[in-house]
Amino acid sequence: MDIDPKKLRFVNNLALLTLGILMILGAGLIWGAFTEASQIGNYKQPPRQQICGVTFKPEYTGIGRELFQTHCQKCHLLERKMTGPALALVRNRWADSTHLYSWIKN
Repeated sequence: MDIDPKKLRFVNNLALLTLGILMILGAGLIWGAFTEASQIGNYKQPPRQQICGVTFKPEYTGIGRELFQTHCQKCHLLERKMTGPALALVRNRWADSTHLYSWIKN
């Protein structure tokens, strides 16, 4: 059985192309791992968010936003009175914040 040289060359070129693509992808993964590892000490904190004149860390605003939308938003807004009072700067209205926390039921 004779092998057609054109088909053999095509299969050989296809194998080389596949190998080249895999090498490029592998080099990219290795490069990405090294550059990411070199950035470990260069962590920059995300900018703080400001809501109603109060500055918050972003990791707190995400959790707080979810809790507020689930439990409080039906009756309270931050800036104006609704069914319940406005909640912006609510800590300033309480002499001791532990009483505020004990007053919040959910």
